[in-house]
Amino acid sequence: MQNTRRVLRLPAVLTAVSTLLLGSTAASVTSAAATPAAAPPPTVVTATVPVGAGPIGEALAPDGSRLYVANSGDNTVSVVDTARAAVLATIPVGPQPVALALTPDGRRVYVADKGGNAVSVIDTASATVTATLTGFAQPQGVAVSPDGTQVLVSNNDSNTVSVLSTADHTLVRTDPVGDRPGALAISSDGHYAYLVSPFTDTLTVLDRTRTDAVLGTVPVGPQSFALALSPDGSRAYVTDSAGAAVTVVDTASRTVAATVAVGGSPLGVSVSPDGAYAYVANAGDGTVSVLSTATQTVGATLVVPAGAVAVGFAPDLLHAYVLGNGQVSVVTPVPAVTAVSPSSGFTTGGTVVTISGSGFSGATAVTFGAAGPASAVSCTANSCTAVAPPGAAGTVDVRVTTPAGTSAIGAADHFSYLLPTADVSVGLAANPVPALLGAHIDYTLTIANHGPATADSTTVSAPLPLGTTVSSPDCTVTRATVSCAVGPLANGASVTRHFTVPVGLLGINLTVTATRTAGSPADPNPANDSAARSCTAFTSLFISCH
Repeated sequence: MQNTRRVLRLPAVLTAVSTLLLGSTAASVTSAAATPAAAPPPTVVTATVPVGAGPIGEALAPDGSRLYVANSGDNTVSVVDTARAAVLATIPVGPQPVALALTPDGRRVYVADKGGNAVSVIDTASATVTATLTGFAQPQGVAVSPDGTQVLVSNNDSNTVSVLSTADHTLVRTDPVGDRPGALAISSDGHYAYLVSPFTDTLTVLDRTRTDAVLGTVPVGPQSFALALSPDGSRAYVTDSAGAAVTVVDTASRTVAATVAVGGSPLGVSVSPDGAYAYVANAGDGTVSVLSTATQTVGATLVVPAGAVAVGFAPDLLHAYVLGNGQVSVVTPVPAVTAVSPSSGFTTGGTVVTISGSGFSGATAVTFGAAGPASAVSCTANSCTAVAPPGAAGTVDVRVTTPAGTSAIGAADHFSYLLPTADVSVGLAANPVPALLGAHIDYTLTIANHGPATADSTTVSAPLPLGTTVSSPDCTVTRATVSCAVGPLANGASVTRHFTVPVGLLGINLTVTATRTAGSPADPNPANDSAARSCTAFTSLFISCH
């Protein structure tokens, strides 16, 4: 009688799945190893993938490349290619599949076929059922031990958990547990197993090191439905489908740490791989509640048009996958920029910039404020490289756009456009060539660009006393003034120019100064813009320069 009363408390939205009682996702009932991610969570539906009828359970391959969906309405498992957001295969399984779990190596999927009192074993390489295990009593939950050696199956109709060897699928033992066990999870260290019951509204804790001895039970909310563990195993999150809440259990003390109000009829729950968020699929209003695990409060509510009965995270936190109404909704984070390097470049554009952050997968554009879109954009999940366009002097915001939206403006995305400068130095060498006849002094100008910008044009002039004879193979000479023009000179490049002054029999006393007299862009260091050499010749046979 008590059980009948609790079944009647199921919300109307659960009518289609009321016979499942606990159709939680494998992704939401197994804990994952923590990763050092600190990225914003997925918040925008960017794609939907049609799957089978009545999708109720999901599990992701360890590398996140495949999503396996249990379709309780047509007795199939859909295999979704997560990169292409497309179904690769549809695998027939037993009647009413409600939950599934992958081995740690990703080679097999175990599917709880509640209506057939069986577990289907799928080989992921061939996408076929290679074995059908029998002898269960309405299997409701399934989990694989972290070491991959055992499979645990909760039997809703016999109040037991079956423990099987993955090596040969033989039964290791049958553990008696509480009334009507449903969703099942194993801690990442393999020490504890947890299961919920919607008929007794309890969370049961098993010690796996003591042949799954029952350590105790924790009262949770009404019509407890699904279960997820934090990556470190310190918290268990249980959806209370009749209470529109999530019960947060401290696993160390086995006490309720918080009860958090969420949306209508919460069914599925999953904790992000970094442990920062718990996502709750609310079947009653087609939303997902984003719960901060640090504050145990709901920070956002996502509307999922296709409905929400189960949810799971990609291992890299780049996507969440929400099941509902024959579809998988792919939820993606809005991109966030955390750094721009280098953080400045010239107004002429062309600076190759690396943008760091998160949520950059599928980026469609990188923009530099009013300067507009960048070119040569290439992005990974957490980094983009792009070539800055020309822009006006000043600071702009570098923003990344993906199908999920455009990154918010903040100090971390600043890029400063600077007027270009080129530090051009002038060097002068004098080489005396004494002779009785034809004595002369060969001068060599060295013009070097120390950057940072390209020297677009540079003119160096060396005026000599009027009447001085001078010749040059690569500069112009006008009224005893040597003028050398140099075209574009890259940062770090240098060129030489030459001119010659003859020395007569009676000698010469000459000081020559070469100076940068014009150029573009501006030179920030005028101290090295000139050089001088003095030469003295008492006769054409003796010439000294310094």
